[in-house]
This record gives sequence, structure tokens and C-alpha cells, in this order.
Amino acid sequence: MTAAAGARPAMVPADERVIVMIRPDPLFVVLRTLGLFVGLAIGAAGTLWAITLTGIAVPTGRVFAVAMVLGGAQFLWNALEWWNRTYVLTDRRVMRLGGVLQRLITEVPLERVQGVTVSRLVRERLFGLGSVGVSSAGTGSIEVAWVMVARPAELVATIRRAADDYRSGADRV
Repeated sequence: MTAAAGARPAMVPADERVIVMIRPDPLFVVLRTLGLFVGLAIGAAGTLWAITLTGIAVPTGRVFAVAMVLGGAQFLWNALEWWNRTYVLTDRRVMRLGGVLQRLITEVPLERVQGVTVSRLVRERLFGLGSVGVSSAGTGSIEVAWVMVARPAELVATIRRAADDYRSGADRV
């Protein structure tokens, strides 16, 4: 299971074999914005209701315009996050690269992979997506998370196989 997410990341040495390199599913942008859109719609409706009770003259269009600008800005930010987020599995490590204003690279060496989990929120399950978490030996928490990816169970199996291969020396020359 290898899917291209662009050019090989600069921080992956040439002697490392890239097994998987993907981005979150494009629905990441929509699903991450969905909660805000619902909140803005409820907020706009509540504001309009409050305005009618007080009798203040505020153009209805202005309330919805503010809500649309806020929702659009969040949608654009999520699109930028999606564009800058890459998940990489090499024959030596599991990585998450991301960040819009500040670049963040998180990695767990395969020799230290202790657990791999799948989390599937209702909104993710509806679209066949899930999030994969990787924890390392010595920690009790997820250190690398691949959020809203397609076929999360396959990715978990691929990560486990890569970690087992690394520990057994199968991939090393």
C-alpha cells in the first residue's frame, strides 16, 4: 500500500526506503470544518432570534455574512493544513510532517514501536476513514497520529509488519 503525497521529504535519507507516503483524505478539510459550520449556523440563528426579541435593527444578511467569512476562513486554514500534512512510513521510522506557519515533524523509530491503534469517530466511519496512532516503548501515549486516513486497518497492518521486519532484521542489509 503505497500512495504518493508528493516528492520524497527532505528529512528522509536516501538510504531509507519509503513504504507509505500519504496525506489525510481530502474529506479532512470538510470534516474538520463541519463542526464550526454547525456552530456558526446555530449562533447565527440564535443571534437573529435575539435581535427580533430586542427590536434592534440589524440587517439579516450581515449576520450571515459574518458567519460565512468565519466559516470560509476556517475552511481555508484546514485546506492549508491538509496540503502541508504528510504521513510517512519508511523501513526505519513512522513520521508525521505538518504545520502551516511552523513545521512540525514527529517520528517514532520502528525499533521502538510498542502499539498501533485505530480510532474511528462517527463522522470518519461514515466515509470509511479513521485515525491511526503509534506509541513507542516507554510512553503511555500516542506519539505519531495519522488523522483521517483511508483504509486505517490496512495501514495498521503495514506499520506492524514494517516494525516486525525491522526488529527481525529482514529489511536491513
